[in-house]
Amino acid sequence: MQKILRGKMRKGFTMVELLAVIFIIMILGGVMLAIRPGNPQGLRSATRSAVAAFDRARFQAQNNFNPDRDAATTNKLYNIRSRLLVLNDSSNPDDHLRLLRVVVGGTRNQSDTSSSSYIWYALENDVLLPAGIYYVEPTDSFFPSTRRSRITNRDSSSKTMKLNFTPSVVGQADGTGDKEWYFYEFNNDGTSNMYAASFMISEGDWDLSRKEVVFRNKDNIDGFAIVPNGTTILYSDPDELDKANQ
Repeated sequence: MQKILRGKMRKGFTMVELLAVIFIIMILGGVMLAIRPGNPQGLRSATRSAVAAFDRARFQAQNNFNPDRDAATTNKLYNIRSRLLVLNDSSNPDDHLRLLRVVVGGTRNQSDTSSSSYIWYALENDVLLPAGIYYVEPTDSFFPSTRRSRITNRDSSSKTMKLNFTPSVVGQADGTGDKEWYFYEFNNDGTSNMYAASFMISEGDWDLSRKEVVFRNKDNIDGFAIVPNGTTILYSDPDELDKANQ
């Protein structure tokens, strides 16, 4: 009888073996989640990186940081503002709609607040969204209007500016550069200089023949809103996004 019982016991799994199998399944499941199309965790991680860039832009404006490299009083900048830029350059597929840059600007004349008078400096390290994740342009035709990025600057109808790809040591004026950038702007008190704005990203692939991003899924999207006080509010799902942007 004891021999029979021992034989039956040997046919089962020990607790250690069961735990090992469960551990292997969990690892394989995590790998599949990370590489499968429509990975929401990857999008959310990229969104957090973008939020951090927006927070830095707001911080620079809020602290009235003077970016002028020349300490001479005659070159001091006034009416400090900051902008979060998104590169719009299809000739550069590695960075197109993926490269984010924070710039700080001001005017030479304290009484001049015209946007055309601003000189801009890039002071922060650029942020590059993960491979396969792109900014959704306000004019993108793949997504409905409620799932596109939204930019509405208060003192300008423009959504883009032109600055050089390589930052200038002496600063740059909008329109003098060789690259186009979408921009979001913050006032010198840290508030948003936008009526309503949102930043949307989604997974896509670069189409070499068409020289454009081809997005994979209209429902596979993530992003956040920039509210008047300058802070950001993450969207939790596409339905919430649709309601907020109607």
